[in-house]
This record gives sequence, structure tokens and C-alpha cells, in this order.
Amino acid sequence: MASDERDRFASVGDLLAAARAEIDRLTPSEALDAVRGGAVMVDIRPLEQRDRDGWLPGAHVIPRNVLEWRLDPQSEHRDPDVARLDRRVIVICDEGYQSSLAAANLRRFGLDAVDVIGGVQSWRSEGLRLERGDDGEGAAHWRGVYRDRGPAELSWTEAAPHLSLELIEEAALPRDAAIVDVGGGASGLAAELLRRGHTDVTVVDIAPEALERARADIGPAAEGATWIEADIRAHDFGRRFDLWHDRALFHFMVDDADRDAYLATLDSSLRPGAHLILATFGPAAPTRCSGLPVRRYDTEAISEALGPDFEPLSSRLTEHRTPSGKSQQFQYAHLRRRSARDTQGTAERKQV
Repeated sequence: MASDERDRFASVGDLLAAARAEIDRLTPSEALDAVRGGAVMVDIRPLEQRDRDGWLPGAHVIPRNVLEWRLDPQSEHRDPDVARLDRRVIVICDEGYQSSLAAANLRRFGLDAVDVIGGVQSWRSEGLRLERGDDGEGAAHWRGVYRDRGPAELSWTEAAPHLSLELIEEAALPRDAAIVDVGGGASGLAAELLRRGHTDVTVVDIAPEALERARADIGPAAEGATWIEADIRAHDFGRRFDLWHDRALFHFMVDDADRDAYLATLDSSLRPGAHLILATFGPAAPTRCSGLPVRRYDTEAISEALGPDFEPLSSRLTEHRTPSGKSQQFQYAHLRRRSARDTQGTAERKQV
């Protein structure tokens, strides 16, 4: 019988049964014990399912469409942490079907690949721990976004940060002024600031994958900037900046507690008289981005959120065209933090 006839299956059920005949299958508890003993778990679920049900602590997230390329020990695109013949690989999906087919494929590379019976749904039923990533807004969510999607798949990607640069130039700061780009991630702003001769540039993002992508794009010149992996809601920079730039982070602070925490970091990190450039979704923008809800702002709402310590200088309402061709309205605002003298003068005028 020819090989193509021998490998032909009457149904997907037959294909699944053949795959499972080649692999060991573990219960969720057995899989957890194996990980504690040195095995590596690979989560092939899409981002939407991870956000819905939770993230597996310590698992390597590898999308199903690139799994073989990442785990083939001979592939130039392999992940060296998991493409190893000396560690058991435990593949897990949502319900334990895709994982069986995937594990059988990986065994063809010589890997000791197994899967989890019932997938994450059985993991949940056994009451085993899943991380929620601050209800999808923490590091787990954003790390998954940057792992799973290239620049052309991120709606906030722009060819060049022209408007941000225009507003930074409007601030007329010296080239040694301290500038922080909050949620800068894979933005091209840091690269352009360094190219223009700025010598004190800091980029902070909650996702290390985003920072690594930006550094790789810049190359050796990236050493001229400071790169910080941190949650801006709970970070102490230990210094103050002359300009705070944020494009597309503040509008994710939907809960009052998150927004207050963000503003507390801003308050402790921006010196009096310094500049703030804030870009959020505008009044006519979508109500969600990257699967999360957002707050939309106009200039009045931005000023109200920031309070009287910030003096509005200029604003721009613009349409951002996403890589997929959709339109997103952005509200840019350039403000200056009032100095103690400004605050005193305002109080005296009110008394008069």
C-alpha cells in the first residue's frame, strides 16, 4: 500500500485517535507535578482564551501556527528554552484536542511531547491556579499581545511618531532634558529622540517583549536610553523628569483606582514646570482596544482628570489609521505642570 494511502484517515476522529495512540496523556494534576519536576509546559491557546479563562503560571505561550518552528531543535526560529531533547514538553490547549495533534507532531522531532487531558477546562475544574493578570490589564495580557502579534497586527502602530515629536519640540527643551515615554513599548519615539540628539531618554513598559522589540529595532544606539520593565501604577523612578510622554496608555486606566495610581506616579515623577504630552482615544474613538475597555477623552476631560496643577498649552484631535486600515480618533494634549509660583499667583488672583 502506498504511503499516502496508509496515512489517509476516514475522519478527523481517526486522525485524533492515531495521534493519541502515539503520546502519553496527563491529567492536570499530573502535568503540574511534572512541571515542578522540570518539565516545560507550552500553552497554545489564542490570546482571547487566555484572557477569558486565565494564564497558566510559568507556561511558555507559543501560538499554534508557529509551534513546530519554535520547537524543532534544528529550526533557525526555535525557542532554545523549549526546543530541547532533554526536557519533557507538555502541550496544553483549551479542551485537549488541538494539544493531542500538536504533541504527536512534536514527537516526530524526537521531543518527549505529551498533552493534558481536557486542557485548561479540566485544569479549571480541578481548581488549579490560573493567573488573571489584573483582570486582563496586567503584564500577562500585554506580554501575550507582544508575543502573539507583530507590529502590523497592533492597532496603535504608527509609521513614525510625527505628532508626538512635534509636541515635544513645542516644549523647547534642551537636548539633555529628562524625557520619559510611558508605555513606550515598541514605539519608535525613543529611536527618533536618540537620533535627534536627546541624551536622557527613559522608556517604561509592563511587557519586556515590547522593550526587547524596540531595542532590537534601534540596534547598538539603544544603549543611549534607559529601558525599564514596570507597571506604571506602582513604580518609583527615584527621580523627576522634564517631560512625560504617553501615547495610548492612560486611556486603559478605566477603573478609578488604576487612574489614581497612574496619576500618583505622574505626580511623584514630574517636576514643577515640566511638560506632559498625553494622547488618548478621542470622543469618537472605539470603546475597546486590544480586547480591553478604554476611557475616551476630549481636552476638557483630560484637564478634569489631571486637575488644576496642569496648565493646558495646546491640543490636537487627529485620526490614526491602523495598519489594518481602520480609523481611530486620538486626542493629544500638551500641558505644563504649574510651578509653586504659578500656584501662588493663581490663588492670589482668586482672592482679588
